[in-house]
Amino acid sequence: MRLVCAFDRIYGKGCVFVYKCNFYFDESLHDRKILVSNESVLNIWRQGRDEDKYVGCFVGWLSSDTNILQRLYFDFETNVRQLFSLKDDFEIKSSLIKSVQYRYGLASFGDNSCEFYSQYFGLLKDTEIFWHAVVVSKVRVFIQKTLRLYDLSSAELYSVSKFFLTYADSELADAVVR
Repeated sequence: MRLVCAFDRIYGKGCVFVYKCNFYFDESLHDRKILVSNESVLNIWRQGRDEDKYVGCFVGWLSSDTNILQRLYFDFETNVRQLFSLKDDFEIKSSLIKSVQYRYGLASFGDNSCEFYSQYFGLLKDTEIFWHAVVVSKVRVFIQKTLRLYDLSSAELYSVSKFFLTYADSELADAVVR
């Protein structure tokens, strides 16, 4: 999705300048729905799969910086493709950012993975890119909708969600669904 917007910046004595920006949105780690199977099992509790999270990210920059950012990204992508011996038709995100790489946290990373993330976060840090990441728990959304008759505070909702994520088994999930 591409959005173009204008925003104001105020400098010094009340001078207002309008800048045009480009924004993109991408998401990952999702199946978009909370579903109940024929066996009354929620898809967020399927055995061996962590499907609780939905991750989305907005990235934006000043339109006037587009050419230089494209060049910097092209250089980054070229370096990463060489580092991992990736062909041109492989998407970097789906090829390199996988949950199996995080099984043991940072200890799971090899030298190439560390170099990849160092270059990636360096690109974000050293350029004037605006970014915003969002992580939403499907369990929290499910509980919020299921218990909507109760006026739960954010702390109470967090506690109930954490309880379900920590202690829930298929019997408890079945009871909640029914």
